Amino acid sequence: MRRLAPFACSLLLTLALAPAAGARWFAAEAVDGPGAIERAAVDLAREQGGGLVYVKSGRAWLARLTRGRWAAPVVISGTGTTDAVVAAGENDTLVVAWVQGGVVYGARAGSAPVALSTGTGAADLAIDIGVNGVAYVVWAQNGDVRAARLDTAWRAVPAPLDIDPAHSAGTGTSRPRVAVAADGSAVVVWGEALPDGRTHVFARRVYGTTLSVLPQDATLQAFEGGAGGAADSPQVDVEFDRSYAWVAFRQTIGGRSRTIARRLRASTFEAPFALDRGIASAQPHLSMSSGGIGHAVSVTAGGLLYGARLRDDVFGVAARSDGAGAVSEAAVATSERNDSALVWRAGAVVRGRLAPEHGRLGGEAVLSRSSLGAAVAGEPSVSSNRVGDVAVAVLQGAAGQRSVGVAMFDHPPSRPRLRSVRSEVGPRPLIRWTPGQEFVGRQRFRVLVDRRVVKTTPRRTFRLKRLRGGKHTVQVVAVDRRGQRSRVSRRATFRVRR
Repeated sequence: MRRLAPFACSLLLTLALAPAAGARWFAAEAVDGPGAIERAAVDLAREQGGGLVYVKSGRAWLARLTRGRWAAPVVISGTGTTDAVVAAGENDTLVVAWVQGGVVYGARAGSAPVALSTGTGAADLAIDIGVNGVAYVVWAQNGDVRAARLDTAWRAVPAPLDIDPAHSAGTGTSRPRVAVAADGSAVVVWGEALPDGRTHVFARRVYGTTLSVLPQDATLQAFEGGAGGAADSPQVDVEFDRSYAWVAFRQTIGGRSRTIARRLRASTFEAPFALDRGIASAQPHLSMSSGGIGHAVSVTAGGLLYGARLRDDVFGVAARSDGAGAVSEAAVATSERNDSALVWRAGAVVRGRLAPEHGRLGGEAVLSRSSLGAAVAGEPSVSSNRVGDVAVAVLQGAAGQRSVGVAMFDHPPSRPRLRSVRSEVGPRPLIRWTPGQEFVGRQRFRVLVDRRVVKTTPRRTFRLKRLRGGKHTVQVVAVDRRGQRSRVSRRATFRVRR
């Protein structure tokens, strides 16, 4: 064994000082199941924390992301629940809403729920929370689009958002979606049937619980030489500045299904962009940072994923973004670093890849686990925090025996920083450091003296064992819960008094 010691020390040194691995995808960690689980949704906070909701055996369940791990889920609703959504805000705030017995309920996690709708018939919830902590929930109910706002308390928007409540709005693929700006106002989009025989996509701003008197119709009369038909499947995102939002939607153009994006500037829609390169497509999804940089995706009739980058208030030419085809549903989430995560279901598998702000798409990763069965049909739920960590809710298995988990794109910790080390110290100096940034888990720290690991600790200080006199160096490396390493800290040199 003694003859192996130099090799072992060399190997330890190599592992400790190897370059930090880049961020990578990790397949879904199981949170619950198997069971009668449906409709999973996930949301990450801008920095730390997040939540996962789903319906299991007719009740809504919630699991919190705490220090990088999903806590045991808890029941948050009564029986008869058919839908649930979650939004993660600052300071570990989670806002949840669900449909129970056809009635919409909302709550800050840990607080008593409040009924938000009058009467039954509610369906197709959507939720968003702004950076200032204001949340909006929207839903369809008996042919109308409804909304409620949470600031210090829940308040229902008293009037339907529809252009004409006599017409059917928000049902099926016309379901509403919402995005909240930094000032606490919201942009809501939905589809509504009008007397011209077409379903139109509308956008309307909400200030507090007051509706804008200038709703806007995004639907095209014509595009690329084809007459515009029915429009639906709207999606929306908004910059911090409420004046600028993007709406994506599907519309029949010249007899073919197309996906379109239009910028809403104040109360005016600007020129449209195709998200599908002219190929028959549907299922648009878009996401952007608070500064208006992002990505949109659509799924072609032939099962291909197309993506288009949003830069300088313009969508680029759409390009194929999957490798194997058979794509059924897709979604996208963008961080404040302007990178986007593309997620899609292809057959029985959920896949993902990163679209950085600049450069080529990252490699594809399988996010579901084959041991848990086929991925369940439905639009993926994906969310990014400020720095580009990504969570994807993954539902797998046969009806009644499904499992729900969360896959992650996880950045390693950023480099720790040594605090001042005196140039001359005693034989047992105290080493202190400031941790680097890590939003989705605890860090451990490896302390290296003279390029060898002498301690691994969760603490931020370590008093070295007695050192021989003379010159020494010290560095620190952070390691996250998945074993990813940071870059090694800058080296500090000191001399031990003899």
